[in-house]
Amino acid sequence: MGRWRCHNPICKRKIFCQRLPGITGKHAQETNRFTEMLQSVGYALGGRAGKRLGVRLGLRISGDTLLRRVKRAARSRPASTPIPVVGVDEWAWRKGYSGYGTILVDLERGIVADLLPDRSAAGFEKWLREHPEVRIISRDRDSVYAEGGYGGAPRAEQVADRFHLVQNLIKAVQTELEHRRHHLLIPSTEFLRQDTIAAVVPSQQRWGRPNPRQKESRRQRRQQKEELFGMVKGMQAQGMRAFEIVKVTGISRGRVDKWLRLAECPPQNKMAPRPGMPEAFREELRRLWDQGCQNGKKLLEEVRKLGYIGSYSGLVSLVSEWRAERRGAEKAAVPAASPSTEQTRQAVTPMRHVSPQEAAALLSKPKPMLNERQRKIVEFLKRTPDLATMRHLVLSFRTILRRGTVGTLKRWIKEAEKAGITAISRFVRRLKSDRAAVENAVAYSWSNGPVEGHINRLKAVKRQMYGRAGFELLRSRVLPLAA
Repeated sequence: MGRWRCHNPICKRKIFCQRLPGITGKHAQETNRFTEMLQSVGYALGGRAGKRLGVRLGLRISGDTLLRRVKRAARSRPASTPIPVVGVDEWAWRKGYSGYGTILVDLERGIVADLLPDRSAAGFEKWLREHPEVRIISRDRDSVYAEGGYGGAPRAEQVADRFHLVQNLIKAVQTELEHRRHHLLIPSTEFLRQDTIAAVVPSQQRWGRPNPRQKESRRQRRQQKEELFGMVKGMQAQGMRAFEIVKVTGISRGRVDKWLRLAECPPQNKMAPRPGMPEAFREELRRLWDQGCQNGKKLLEEVRKLGYIGSYSGLVSLVSEWRAERRGAEKAAVPAASPSTEQTRQAVTPMRHVSPQEAAALLSKPKPMLNERQRKIVEFLKRTPDLATMRHLVLSFRTILRRGTVGTLKRWIKEAEKAGITAISRFVRRLKSDRAAVENAVAYSWSNGPVEGHINRLKAVKRQMYGRAGFELLRSRVLPLAA
């Protein structure tokens, strides 16, 4: 490498050096190969882990320097190549919280195209306007990205993800089964083998006044639990021991042991009241109610004076129980008599309670994918015409998404509408509101599968940095490292 000095006093530059293109850069104190090595270590491992590996390799460098190199490399990335097909989905900043970001994937090359710090139609629309070459957008059923796609790239075709379409239909079947729990009671004699079918309690509604279908679903869940409790107590009265009851009914041993010690069916567990919940003011509300203050608005005014900071809908949800009691008292309904001891000692038919979640999952599986026990459950459920219709609709919908045509999809929609099943009809209405994207899901082979894979990698990077890194570093480590 040449190095020269200028002895001309007029010249401002005194030292001249020979450039080494491809080996090192201007004013650099290290070679390009060494710089790329540090960038690769920081990109793959992050700061502290990269520093520990660097010590083993003889590279004395701090973790902060590694991260600066990674972010610098991301900022100096050349302009990306055109992205004609893009997949979009959301990712959570923190599990269980409301903050979300957006990931965009080049589906043709299978690499991350960009990362956005928020989940909004405006942000996605702005990104699309910066990339006018996009002609196909693959997304889930989220209306946010649909709106942003139509605003930022009105000529691009949107494709709904097939996996999410099937999951939405299965969820609709599960919702319908929650209102038909009496069809999910299977006599144990239907099984050649005594296998356990776990009962899963659906999550409770977190806020708002429940609609009539939700109330009916809760009533059926409670009734199912009481029937199960009565069956266990009846078997106990017949002299059966705990392990025999577990073997016949498939209920867990812990639940059977607990119920055998109780005289009545245990009430539903309730969350401990907080200051913002009306449950914390139950006694005061009940006192006002008994004094004749039974108007919702007036109750809210009175309980506000006592420190209540919750919503009106939560207050009405609590008071609705007392309204039902008042209506029952006005009708002078005679309570049903409790069963006598002789009735309790009568023979009890062991029943299997299949949860709506498991029933929906089994109704959506083809016959070759079912084992012997699952086939027996499906055959029993198919004895109910509506359940057999739902199974036919789910299986045919999956087949159409795999190898069907737009014409067969239209015929399926008409058939589903004629079925007259409430949850399926709602699913079809939502399907028709996004009809173009659903038809493209049948016509094109693009899906959001690669996007989900990159989201898993993003989660791994976030865990590796323990959530302490900002968006710039996260984006630098998720985007592909420039060659």
